[in-house]
Amino acid sequence: MKRHPSLQALSRDHNVGLVLARRLQQGSANCVPEFLHAWHEELADHFEEEERLLINLCTEEDANRLRHEHQVIRSFVAEFQSGNASRAPEAGTKLHDHIRWEERVLFPTIEASASEADLEFLAKECEKIENRRSTSQSAPRRGELNRKHT
Repeated sequence: MKRHPSLQALSRDHNVGLVLARRLQQGSANCVPEFLHAWHEELADHFEEEERLLINLCTEEDANRLRHEHQVIRSFVAEFQSGNASRAPEAGTKLHDHIRWEERVLFPTIEASASEADLEFLAKECEKIENRRSTSQSAPRRGELNRKHT
């Protein structure tokens, strides 16, 4: 799916999230430690950046859904950190569904309704995100992909 350049960094984060979601759903042996590593390395920051950058570009309904779904996923993180991994498949499904909603509904809505000035600001902020993530262990080819897109 062709994504507006201002949202491409967040979409690349979603690729990492979808891989992790699938592993959580399947309950593979190292899925929870792998998810927690990615959470601390980049996913927690991704959630914070989405909330900081996108909330003002959303409808109130979408903003509420974004915050709520992020909080649900954060609650799974807290469970995993306390040693309870029993709901890993459920967490994987929640993460998958959340990412699909953002990609299929939220991002297209923002692309269609945001002003050029909003999209330019978003693009500059997402470039900073891309630079922070260029050495991510969760997405080792990210720096290479980023260079291709610039």
